[in-house]
Amino acid sequence: MLKKAYSFFKIDFEKLKATNQGLPLFVDIIMVILVIINLSLIFFDWSYSYPSFQSLIGLISPPLNQYYSEKIHPNTSYLDLLFVSIFITELLIRWGLAVYRKTYDKWFFYPFIHWYDVLGCIPMSGVFKSFRLFRVVGMVVKLNNLGVIEIEKTYLYEKGKKYYKIVVEELSDKVVTNVLEGVQDEIEKGNPIVQKIAGQVLIPHEKRISEWVNNQLSEVVSLTYYKYRNDLYQYLQAVVKKSVYENPEIMRISLIPGIGKQIALALDSSISNITFNVVDNALEDMSKNKKVPAVEDVTAHFLNALALDKDENAELNELMKKIAYDTIETVKKQMEVKTWKIEELNERRKRLEMRIKEGRGDARALHAKIAIIDQQMEDLFDV
Repeated sequence: MLKKAYSFFKIDFEKLKATNQGLPLFVDIIMVILVIINLSLIFFDWSYSYPSFQSLIGLISPPLNQYYSEKIHPNTSYLDLLFVSIFITELLIRWGLAVYRKTYDKWFFYPFIHWYDVLGCIPMSGVFKSFRLFRVVGMVVKLNNLGVIEIEKTYLYEKGKKYYKIVVEELSDKVVTNVLEGVQDEIEKGNPIVQKIAGQVLIPHEKRISEWVNNQLSEVVSLTYYKYRNDLYQYLQAVVKKSVYENPEIMRISLIPGIGKQIALALDSSISNITFNVVDNALEDMSKNKKVPAVEDVTAHFLNALALDKDENAELNELMKKIAYDTIETVKKQMEVKTWKIEELNERRKRLEMRIKEGRGDARALHAKIAIIDQQMEDLFDV
């Protein structure tokens, strides 16, 4: 932890030199130090107004307590005015330099752009003094952007980012859950969901749906037809043979002496081959061309039928309502899974595994802890 905290205060002096912002950057750092001293003094003096804190300081260092109570505490307002005078002087100098260098389009833009510096110069107790923190934050961000310090590698930044993600996830989950529950209420009220889905969602994409259906048909045919081609041939042959011999005209032809049966057999074979060839060519075209015009007509008719409020659509409407409601319920349950908690458990697991790998600690106890973590993760996913 100390190493991570130290990285925040570690300054890369080589990058600091490379910025070529010598004096302005030096002044910024001095002003930030003064702001930190000023805010620390304000916080300490506010704490000193409580008798319990005074007793604690007296217990730690009686001379310090006596000196502060007699010399500094009664004069903190004057000390704050001293700091404020320095801040105002620095603000006016920077404003004058900005006007001289024409940094902004208008001379009066500076105090609006640096509003936190202006408000921080107001010598009043209360919220205005807190604006001086923006100066510190701004300086830290500036140094980080220049590469002089690395905020991302600090312990405070990592913890702050972690808890920020937790807060955002918890709030967003609540908001999304409330919205989804509102949608479920609308579904339960009996709105014609099938008609809305068909009219507002499916019909506008009718062409793409038809293309998709065609592609799926083509895919199915190309994957399965040749596998069952022989079975189809035998099936068609059996069906045609039965139809041929049940046909009265063919039966009369077969009764012709001598050549009747041969003619009937020839007709049976020819009709079987013709039927199979028609089906075979149609399926081959479907697998290669990937487009059956009839599919477009069927799709259009089906979608238009769904968009109408017909009695035969009532059962389908109830089914669609049930599907939509259950889908939203599944999403709500997924929202209950705490991602931040899963990440935290994963981090703990990795640390325990690292300890086992390095031979630090009782391996059996560490494996038991890992098993507990795995069980906790399963419980989270089973919500």
